[in-house]
Amino acid sequence: MKKIGIILAAVLIVVIGFWLIAVPKSLITNRIETSLVEYNMAIETDDLRKGLFYNLRAKRVVLNNVGSDDSLRALLVLDNIYAKLDILSLLTARPEMDFECMVNNGSVSGSTRLPEQRTLMLHGRGINIRQLPLMDMLNVQGDGTLSFRMSLIRGEGEVRFSVDNLNIKKAGFLNTILPTDLFYAIKGAARVHENRIDIQSVAIKGDGLYARAKGIVRGRSLNMDMEIMLDTSFQPDSLIRTMLARYRVSPGYYRVPIRHQLPQIF
Repeated sequence: MKKIGIILAAVLIVVIGFWLIAVPKSLITNRIETSLVEYNMAIETDDLRKGLFYNLRAKRVVLNNVGSDDSLRALLVLDNIYAKLDILSLLTARPEMDFECMVNNGSVSGSTRLPEQRTLMLHGRGINIRQLPLMDMLNVQGDGTLSFRMSLIRGEGEVRFSVDNLNIKKAGFLNTILPTDLFYAIKGAARVHENRIDIQSVAIKGDGLYARAKGIVRGRSLNMDMEIMLDTSFQPDSLIRTMLARYRVSPGYYRVPIRHQLPQIF
């Protein structure tokens, strides 16, 4: 019995020692950066630390888009990151890492298999959209609480999201169709493919109105159709009537084709 205890202790020392000594922090960051190159992305880390049992902590990680001139634009800022490698998954040669962090007063958790597997599962909730860098890139200003689920395997999968307490002040080209400050909630789902995103459904609620949309994003091209329905409680002013007039199909029902070039993000 004593020999078994000694053997287990020795194995534990070897496993922990390999992590602490043979796996430098530079190797970890280089591995992550390599996996992001094909997406024109890079990371910056602040106070990255290794723990005893194959875990990592960082005060902050910034996910950047890399421009054609090698300039960096922040896409997402993650705070208080904790990640842990599943030791048992190493035995199957498919190492998996679980992680959690804070984003704009909300939380994000998930898991990923290391770069060769290209598997990513994410779950976010309670995220304030106001200070998300992506909002500025899309020329959107406003508040709201974002929740989402994402599942990607080798670059393909599904995304579902919702934004409650929505208060949009500006939404780029969408403001030419209908003032977006009329909406208070949005919910949607999309399928992600290697060369396109299929927008399966987007439902937007407002006081006295409801909108739904679906379409496709290929490259930077957005091709989407939106239906807008107004009930009897909605009293649009003359500006809104003018904006919607050319899209009228029947009383209270409008169909709006949206064709737009999105900003270069990835």
